[in-house]
Amino acid sequence: MIVFFFNLFGYRLLINYWEARENANLEARLDKHDYNDKDLIEVKIPIRLPYFYNWKEFERCDGEVELNGIQYKYVKRKVYNDSLILMCIPNAEQMKMHSARDQMFSLINDLQNNTNKKSDSSNPFTSIKNVLSDYDDNCQDWSFESISSLHSYNAYITPHVMKAHTSSPEQPPEA
Repeated sequence: MIVFFFNLFGYRLLINYWEARENANLEARLDKHDYNDKDLIEVKIPIRLPYFYNWKEFERCDGEVELNGIQYKYVKRKVYNDSLILMCIPNAEQMKMHSARDQMFSLINDLQNNTNKKSDSSNPFTSIKNVLSDYDDNCQDWSFESISSLHSYNAYITPHVMKAHTSSPEQPPEA
C-alpha cells in the first residue's frame, strides 16, 4: 500500500522537495554574488511606460524564465532606454531535476518504448496522474491571521461625521 501511494504522489513530493532545496541553494549563491559574470545572459524586453528614468546600476531580482527549453534564473535587472534588461544565468540543476522527474515518471508508469507489449490506453490512472502532475501552481503567499486581528468597519454615517461638514455660522469677511 505504501508503494502504491509513493507511486501516486510520493515521488512528486520528493522531487518538489529536492527542487525547492536546490533553488534555495542557488538563490543563496546568487545573493552572495558567487557566480561568474561571463556566464550571464542578457535579455532585453521593451517596455512602454509613460514615465521612467534610466537606472544607474543593476539591482538584484528573483525569478525564472524558460527560453528554448532552457531554464534561466534572474540575477539582476535594470531599466535603460525604454527597455528592461534582465541578466540571467542558466539553471542547469533545475533542468537535471526536470529530466530526472520525467524519467522517474516514465519508469513508474511503464511508459518505456517496448515493442513487445501492447500499449493499454484504457488505463484511467495514467491520465489522472498526468493531470495532477502537469499543473503545479507554486503560489506560496499564504497568511494566517487570528480572528481577533480582523477589524470590522462601520460604513454608516453617524451624527459626529455630519457635524464636521456643516456650514460656517457667519459670512466670511470681504476683501
